[in-house]
Amino acid sequence: MRIDEFLPEFDVVERHQTFIDAPVSRTYAALHSTDFGRPLLVRVLLALRALPSLLLKATEPLSSGSQRVQPLTLNTLLSKGFVLLSEDREKEIVLGAVGRFWTPTGCLEETDAIRFKREERAGVAKAAWNFIFERSGKGTRVSTETRVKCSDEASRRRFRAYWMVVGPFSGLIRRKMLKELKRSAEGARAS
Repeated sequence: MRIDEFLPEFDVVERHQTFIDAPVSRTYAALHSTDFGRPLLVRVLLALRALPSLLLKATEPLSSGSQRVQPLTLNTLLSKGFVLLSEDREKEIVLGAVGRFWTPTGCLEETDAIRFKREERAGVAKAAWNFIFERSGKGTRVSTETRVKCSDEASRRRFRAYWMVVGPFSGLIRRKMLKELKRSAEGARAS
């Protein structure tokens, strides 16, 4: 897995998977076009996470306060702090972020694939998140894994306290995202 190149060791890991009744090519294409924020629960949870940033006016939220809600696509994630670390077309895509996730705003820092690998400063954590696409019969098995590595013991303690509260919701969001990907890829077959 390419995620191993970026975060082979980690403090926290979360894994989810689903089977999609669509070929890998269609499923992979759907990853790039699916609105993962379509379920109300996902929008609410992400809005709650963005609330401190809104109050502090630190960043633009994942969905704007305008009447029309901005779709939450892969490109939206990339414009809001995640970076593309690696992409092996129709096999695996790896996203990453560096920050102080346990703070109210997350304090996401600018990074790229090279800086991500080298990042070791005290007081920050690195998160790597992948999607893997595997042919399974006439369909596709999609798995996703999220890994977080803290740079020092103080950060690890802060992150683990944060994760006790946020972790279950993070998992719920990822499961909802896979469900949306399934709906999108299988719906593309019908149209």
